[in-house]
Amino acid sequence: MLWSPVFQCQIPHIDAQHKALFEHIEKLGTMHGNIARIPETLEFLETYTNEHFSDEQSLHQQTRYPRALEHQRQHQGFARHIGKMRTDYTASGHNLSTLMEMNHAIVEWLNSHILSSDKQFAEFYHALPGEKKRSLRLPHRPWIPESSQSFYQEATGIRTKKEPSPAIKSVTRVTASSWSDAMLCGIPLIDEQHRELFRQIDILRDRGNKDRIPNVLRFLADYVVKHFNDEESIHLRSRYPQASEHRKLHVNFIQTFQELKAKFDKSNGDLSAILELNKVVFEWLREHVMKVDKQFATYYLALEENREG
Repeated sequence: MLWSPVFQCQIPHIDAQHKALFEHIEKLGTMHGNIARIPETLEFLETYTNEHFSDEQSLHQQTRYPRALEHQRQHQGFARHIGKMRTDYTASGHNLSTLMEMNHAIVEWLNSHILSSDKQFAEFYHALPGEKKRSLRLPHRPWIPESSQSFYQEATGIRTKKEPSPAIKSVTRVTASSWSDAMLCGIPLIDEQHRELFRQIDILRDRGNKDRIPNVLRFLADYVVKHFNDEESIHLRSRYPQASEHRKLHVNFIQTFQELKAKFDKSNGDLSAILELNKVVFEWLREHVMKVDKQFATYYLALEENREG
């Protein structure tokens, strides 16, 4: 068992995720007899690690942790490292010794990171007023393994059962929010515009709001352009070296969105056209915010920190 209570930071959400992460790493180390499942498990670990890091960084931003940027750089370095190790494993012809080396490296890094950097943040966290800690919000992560569900539920107070309680069933259905605080970039204007974009996407997802969809699409067509223009203005002011590549992604998305909107307009409100449009818009924006926008935010916030220093 790789997990140990010594790793607990006494931050329920994070402790539950750490425990689940160690369980997946332990599973990876015992998959000699099920080699076909290894690539799937490695892909899951890479995704899981990125989402876990996003949750930690969201806590850092919400609490204004003074060492957030340093901590984030450690996450980014490890994320690149685990991606390279996964590539090396594939290039090795799925050599088991390469897999074991990778498994060992992941465990060593996590041991060091949790016992130093995460514990350091935990000291800062526990010094916060109780009211501030109670106001913090993080998303529920459904990928917590079955063996950790009771720990996760006890730690976070979140229901993990798939079926809602009878009391909830009697209430009118409300579409779950597409927005997650894991998407926060730490740039107030950009974060607020992202929230608004996802609020509008929630209306598209809610079939009970079908009559509002044409107006929402018109709003999104204008708002996306405004949002992209605002982002690109900040890129130029901060002399962001990847501004041109970022802008090309914006231009391509606007073209894709306009094509899907035209297809919806011609479909007379066909459900399949709505679902296709919603899927493409939601998945593109989520991917763009979590990767490309966060990459810019790292650059921008480091620039601001140096100016203040």
